[in-house]
Amino acid sequence: MKSAILCLLLLWLNSNWNNKAASGSGQKTTNSPRWDSLVHWKLYQETNFQRVFRVSTDSLSRMESRTFNDDSIHFYLRNAEKIEGVNPVWMGCYLVSCEDNKGALFKVVIGHYGGIVYWQQDGSYYQIPEDLRSKWMEYVTRTYMAFRNQQ
Repeated sequence: MKSAILCLLLLWLNSNWNNKAASGSGQKTTNSPRWDSLVHWKLYQETNFQRVFRVSTDSLSRMESRTFNDDSIHFYLRNAEKIEGVNPVWMGCYLVSCEDNKGALFKVVIGHYGGIVYWQQDGSYYQIPEDLRSKWMEYVTRTYMAFRNQQ
């Protein structure tokens, strides 16, 4: 099992390295969401991988949530890089939503590891910069645990 996980990790790292080299140091593409314009970030209790990906955006309004601080989310996501040509390995996730300035609701999935963020709108993956990943995960996990313990 450990060797399979290690193999997947090496494949992912190799693909990520190749993508960065091909795109000129891994700069964000112009089709990236404008993270700083998205507001009302919310976290939901559902963390079951299959259920998280099956939840429709319309259903989110009927689920209990806890609000994130928009400025904190913007701080972490402003330099997130789009990952192309790779489907990240998921080892747990958080269900999140946000809104644009017109009130349109968007579903986002945050991975438990690796600083992975899935933007459901177009099926793209983003990654938090390596130097911020541990603080990012601490922030998301702390928010989730406070929400869970509040119940």
